[in-house]
Amino acid sequence: MRTALGRFARSVGLMLLTSLMLACASVGARPSETDELTSLAPTATPAETRNRDLNPTPMDAVIESPLPLAISNQSTLEVTLLVNDQVVGVYGPGDHDQEIDPSLLPPAPWQVEVRSPTGRVLVAMDVSVGDVWSSQGPPGGPSGQSGAANRVDLSCGRIDIWSGPPLGGPPPPASFPANDCEP
Repeated sequence: MRTALGRFARSVGLMLLTSLMLACASVGARPSETDELTSLAPTATPAETRNRDLNPTPMDAVIESPLPLAISNQSTLEVTLLVNDQVVGVYGPGDHDQEIDPSLLPPAPWQVEVRSPTGRVLVAMDVSVGDVWSSQGPPGGPSGQSGAANRVDLSCGRIDIWSGPPLGGPPPPASFPANDCEP
């Protein structure tokens, strides 16, 4: 019994060694270099790894620079757009698809807020470098876009903010909180 187990262990060991040698040969390394194989893998800083995990982008993605920002005020309120607590502009009722001049914007990351005339935050979002990208595959192949966006539906209309592609979506619901359009 002991010799059978010994032969089995040797054959398993030989199979593992053969697999290791084949794996090393496929990357052009000698078995004595196996401890260096990990250095052949791409490396990333912890922040890059964390960002990739939270916001994966295709390898052929084009990161937008400068970051775009836009607002659509389809409400009856006059609203103020702030980026990082700096007033960027005031937008009246019916100001649709207003692209913000990039020279008015601070460097990213951004905390974007839309406030009522009395300063109440109506809608907000965060935007970071790398959040806005586009990717075009081969003709007829996959393509994609990504961005940051948010909206609020009020009884007096809808307010959208976005960086990248605009939001689409259904009409607002039939019921709203009381006094949602008071300044």
